Amino acid sequence: MQKRRRTKIVALVLALLAALPLPALAGCKSSRQGDGGQNEQTGPVAPAPIINPLTGKAVASVDIIRRRPLAVKVENDPAARPQSGLPVADIVYEEIVEGGVTRFIALYLSQDVGVIGPCRSARQSDIDIAFFHLPLLACSGGAPGIMKRIQQAGMLGIEEDGIHFWRDKSRKAPHNLYTSTDRLRAALASWQDDYNQLPPSSLTFMSEQDAAAAAASGSAGGEMGLAASSMDIVYGNGCDVHYDYAINGDGYLRAVNGHPSTDLTTGAQLQPANVIVQYVEVVPSGLKDVLGADSPDSIVIGTGRAVIFSGGQAINATWSKTNRNTPTVYKDGNGDVVRLHPGQTWINLIPERIALNYQ
Repeated sequence: MQKRRRTKIVALVLALLAALPLPALAGCKSSRQGDGGQNEQTGPVAPAPIINPLTGKAVASVDIIRRRPLAVKVENDPAARPQSGLPVADIVYEEIVEGGVTRFIALYLSQDVGVIGPCRSARQSDIDIAFFHLPLLACSGGAPGIMKRIQQAGMLGIEEDGIHFWRDKSRKAPHNLYTSTDRLRAALASWQDDYNQLPPSSLTFMSEQDAAAAAASGSAGGEMGLAASSMDIVYGNGCDVHYDYAINGDGYLRAVNGHPSTDLTTGAQLQPANVIVQYVEVVPSGLKDVLGADSPDSIVIGTGRAVIFSGGQAINATWSKTNRNTPTVYKDGNGDVVRLHPGQTWINLIPERIALNYQ
């Protein structure tokens, strides 16, 4: 009788085991595996970092980089220095305007800042330079016809008003117009802007680990670089730029006209991780400024040469851009896309007549 009862119990256990799903059975396997029979310790897999495509740096939330980028026109007239907000821009474009002075397009995405400026007017070049980023272009206005051209291109733009910009009475006009990321995003919210996507980028970055290894070994993104610890872009007209590579900071300390480029609000010196010198043709745009001078247009659609400074290296490269909707592609002498060190990038758009010296 007892033997029959034991037989029934064994049969019941076998039936229950047969009913279990395969994953459950797999979970019953012994943790002893392979040689030595040691217990295999496994933990949760860390999630992949969320990378900002404009800087190559990790961010805390994907929501931060699915916002519409903000492209703010910031002037570089000597009377406008020191500027505010440039150290936290993801990308800064530097272009030539009337009189040979330069002006910036500062692109903001991953960081917010309470003061940006002084803000000045837009130029024809800004459309082709920034359009593929799908930004909100913020400026003080522009030459007659420029805001219409921006609108016709399908680009969002906002010019000086009493809500999203303010005048700082401690500085002289026109070098005293400012805005902030909060105010510009408030404008987008009031327009019910539905932008919700990762922004396209013309830049390719190493991982933080690869960048550290490259810096330690003295190599650069395309493995085609030559050591270069300093450089000069000789714009003239009080806008000459000098960069010194800061090994400990893995970036380029910027100076203009012989003085450190600092932020008015924080006092921090500008130190982009990368500097791209892109040679472009600069031609008359057909638009006039308020003084009647012709407004230059930097031609960024086409192909040309570039010198890319990253990780203490100078890389001779080529650039190409099919149309305003597409990013610029930078390739080294082997035809490989140049990989930059993660961080802020400055892109200096210069004609061949502007001297670039580095060593």
